[in-house]
Amino acid sequence: PADTRVDLIGHDWGAALGWWVATNHAEHLRSWTAISVPHPRAWARFLELDAEQKKRASYQDALARPGVAAALAGLPRGRLGAIYRAELVHPEVLTDEHLDVYARTFRHASDWRPPLRYYQQLKRDRAATADVLASAGPVPLPVLLLWGEKDSYLYPRQAPLSCEEVVPGPCEVEVFAEAGHWVQWDQPDRVVSRWRGFVDTLDLAEEEAREAAGAAPPAPPPTLLEAPP
Repeated sequence: PADTRVDLIGHDWGAALGWWVATNHAEHLRSWTAISVPHPRAWARFLELDAEQKKRASYQDALARPGVAAALAGLPRGRLGAIYRAELVHPEVLTDEHLDVYARTFRHASDWRPPLRYYQQLKRDRAATADVLASAGPVPLPVLLLWGEKDSYLYPRQAPLSCEEVVPGPCEVEVFAEAGHWVQWDQPDRVVSRWRGFVDTLDLAEEEAREAAGAAPPAPPPTLLEAPP
């Protein structure tokens, strides 16, 4: 139905897109869960305050350089697997079967170019991007932020700054000690469990509100939509 509200969850670029939905089209969401990525305005503020984070974010410019797609497509399967696993606290979770899926999906330079365009666009339109980040509005929804303590790209210290952009809230933060940027790979069961506990609390609060108001039985629960990785 057109009025269905969903519990949205996203990681990395999926989280960046999810923040945009949460700030611009909150009427379609019941809750928003961001993994490893801060609210846009919190990100802009943190970059100004933390020189080390700015240095670590330089990978974005590196991925926007000409020839990167061809270079990545030319990597042997073993080298590609080593790069992927080096980013994980628990590299064994990325099995050879998983690696085969990635290797088949990104075999040619043309396969790599679409995701790399995100970074090219950032580099091309720095001023416009800065304006978008600075003008991002508050999130009028319950928000959960999940992060890996060992994230080598985005520091989890940005999570509390993001909660300052959530009005009226609630805003909850969970940082997993044994996880890096790819939290959903390093700690899949704990990520799902924490998310389910978050939305279960919302279910309970809605049920109690209906009982207090003597409302009719509830409609079916919101649909979970996962933003792209």
